[in-house]
Amino acid sequence: MRQLLWEGKKNPIPAGFLLGLLVVLLFLNWAVAEKEISRLRAGNTEEYYRGQDRAYATVEGTITTANMEWVVSEKNRLDTLILGGDFSTEEDPEHTYTGYAYSDYHLFQKLYADAEYAYNYGAFSADVVEKAQDNLELYRQKGSEILEAYYGQMAQSFRNRWIPAFYRTDGWDSYFSYSFSNLLIMLFLIVTMAPLFSQERENGMTVRLRMTPTGVWWSRIYKILMACLSAFGVTVLFSVQDYLIFANAYGFRGLSNPVYSVQAFRTTGLHISLGGYVVCNFIMKMVGIWGFLMGLLLLSATLPNSILSFGSGCGALLASILLQTFCPILSCLPLMNSITLCSEFHMTATRMPLYAEHLLTQISIAFLLVLILFLTDRRRNRRAVPGGV
Repeated sequence: MRQLLWEGKKNPIPAGFLLGLLVVLLFLNWAVAEKEISRLRAGNTEEYYRGQDRAYATVEGTITTANMEWVVSEKNRLDTLILGGDFSTEEDPEHTYTGYAYSDYHLFQKLYADAEYAYNYGAFSADVVEKAQDNLELYRQKGSEILEAYYGQMAQSFRNRWIPAFYRTDGWDSYFSYSFSNLLIMLFLIVTMAPLFSQERENGMTVRLRMTPTGVWWSRIYKILMACLSAFGVTVLFSVQDYLIFANAYGFRGLSNPVYSVQAFRTTGLHISLGGYVVCNFIMKMVGIWGFLMGLLLLSATLPNSILSFGSGCGALLASILLQTFCPILSCLPLMNSITLCSEFHMTATRMPLYAEHLLTQISIAFLLVLILFLTDRRRNRRAVPGGV
């Protein structure tokens, strides 16, 4: 632990500057997230959203026939009122949820659609299983092992699915899709990690380290561990901030409900709760961040000075964006926005879920980059000191 703290203190960038930069980036993330939420909610008034909270609270919880019948009756009542044209356009807070009859009409159209989705999801998943079984038999007869395995896995994945409770799920898909904080984390790592190795060569520290009891290798190991822990802490800060911002705006509930209770995950292959997916989403993001970090450390260990390391770090960020477009499996970015990997059922040619294939690929790339880092650093040290081993 002492050695990790020592490696952290050796960072040439002043701690005050790093703390100030982190505060600025957190504030920027808050401002952008709030602006995104305001854009998504701009179509309705605050009175509408307060009315929505009251209406949903009436039926939230375990799905019952009585609750569903109430939703249907209110929807039918408002359909008759609005479509018949016999309604007041004046504000009426005593007899409406939102203050206006027409707003109530739109509110219950949405409430009905959400309740219908939750109530009928079991029938939907059973239909998927039936069709998957039909396709399984079809491709078994045709001798296509890949498609037979695909539909067999689909049938298994959708079997016995149902949504036990009904909760408003607004905002979950927006939260899982929000990715600006990922960019800020990567920029922070570029600034803080670019000089980690290159600075030692610039000030001659590498030669001195060879004469210490632990030597260069242990210093490198502690430096990598310190970088990983720093990246973990920063990612936790931004992830917690993201969750609190969106939870405050949307009032997240139903964490124990299955993840497919959110309509964006209707055809997901995952069998976990919403709360479980929040944790899994963080883990996948963390793996992606560490993969990017290993690339930064390799650049720092390879390039002769910190300026080149910083510029190459920015280039690595651009390369990750390009790879996401042309070869996603090699980019760390899909894991940082895992809804693109997990919202639908996917089984790859390796017969693994798409997210699992990305995880294994990025973990392998990270280990490969660390191996190259050590080999490159060892070779450079041998050249730096005549007769070095």
